[in-house]
Amino acid sequence: MKKSLLTCTLLLLTLTLAAQTYHLEAVTTIVPNERYVFLQDGDAMSNTLVNKALQTTSNYQAQQLTGTESYVWRLVRKSTAKPLYTLQNCSLDDVSYLSYNTSGLLLTTSSKATQWMLHFQPDGTLVILTKDQNRCLAYTSATLHQYKLYSATLDCTPYNENPGYITVYHLVSDTPIDAISTVHHSPLVPHQVYDLQGRKLHSQFSILHSQFSKGIYIANGKLVVK
Repeated sequence: MKKSLLTCTLLLLTLTLAAQTYHLEAVTTIVPNERYVFLQDGDAMSNTLVNKALQTTSNYQAQQLTGTESYVWRLVRKSTAKPLYTLQNCSLDDVSYLSYNTSGLLLTTSSKATQWMLHFQPDGTLVILTKDQNRCLAYTSATLHQYKLYSATLDCTPYNENPGYITVYHLVSDTPIDAISTVHHSPLVPHQVYDLQGRKLHSQFSILHSQFSKGIYIANGKLVVK
């Protein structure tokens, strides 16, 4: 009995500690502080910069993501009046944001990270603009899979390139948000009480009795938290 309970406990703890996984769902609205993937012509916008141009990758998954891939970006809302966000890359150890200066794009850890305006088109695709909307983060061509900054007209089209508008995918959880939800509060007097090491405890008291310190127990075959 003790061994069986201990095995079940370890299994439950393993499931609780299992890595969170996600899949992608196309969206036309942005939720602040959530993670997204920007996809265009079969390539995802990644975190590699070459000659001040942001590269893309075709090596992405449609599901079972961990949320820390190089092409996953967290959108942090910076303004309540305008749809302004910083683009934080989720795969880097430090807090690195997509930014730009007069010479091109860069990744920065500065608190003065570039604020981007995300402008959805009528067809549901997205254009990423600078805060003043005078530059557009645009796809260079079908052969050079990278993004550069171009001067943008009022309709968000660069003067010298078509941006090939971006499709936005949201990372959606495959598992419950919080595994602790499987643990129940219970004032009932259990018949069998064990700790997480599988040791049998006194059964004549309620879990709420002062004999039991705060923690997690196995009572009547269920995880119970005090």
